Amino acid sequence: MKTLALLGALAFLAVPATGAAAATPAVDVNPTITTSATCDFAAREWVVTWSVANPNPVEGTIGNVRVTPPGQPLVGLPNRLPALGTVTGTQRVAGDAGSASVTLDVNWDDNTVTYDASGFIALGRCGPPATRTVLVSANAVCDAAAREWSIYYNITNPNAIAGTIGNVRVGPPGSALQLQSDRLLPFGTVVGNQRIPADQFTASITFDVNWDDNVVTYDIYRPVYIKTTCR
Repeated sequence: MKTLALLGALAFLAVPATGAAAATPAVDVNPTITTSATCDFAAREWVVTWSVANPNPVEGTIGNVRVTPPGQPLVGLPNRLPALGTVTGTQRVAGDAGSASVTLDVNWDDNTVTYDASGFIALGRCGPPATRTVLVSANAVCDAAAREWSIYYNITNPNAIAGTIGNVRVGPPGSALQLQSDRLLPFGTVVGNQRIPADQFTASITFDVNWDDNVVTYDIYRPVYIKTTCR
């Protein structure tokens, strides 16, 4: 009887334990931040998409988010980072910003913390400049037979985008400007002609240009001062 009892005890000790707790997953690799940018030309803004990828089997909470340029926040980024998952957010950056960056921390569910995970992107110019230059030269020719000055305006577009001339105003009043075309092509020149009485020695034009990207240059002004007599 004693021998059987001893064998039973040894058999009990040899049975493997099946109810032991599994090991808690741990964070081994820092999150990865990647980015891409598209240009919102009309708004003169970069739309920067930031992605935070978690290569670990542990979830975490994103916090202490810092961005550059300052004041142009990262929005839409969830604060929870799923295990082996990716979350994204968007930052709108001024079109003249040279770069953007995001820095953040992750408080992992295994009670560890990743500090200062960061991403960076270099940016060029997005969108048109706030103002555009239009060059205007003028030449007055005497039409003695008609007793009028014929003033020729050369309106030159030094920009790589076309526009439409509009809201034309002239001086003296009543002396209309006849344009060769109201379309101002990239790097092109449009000629306009204005006729004023021979006894007038000043003239002017003022106009706007509505560019094809919906930007408007207002009140382009060119005076003419005639220093000779038409006869």
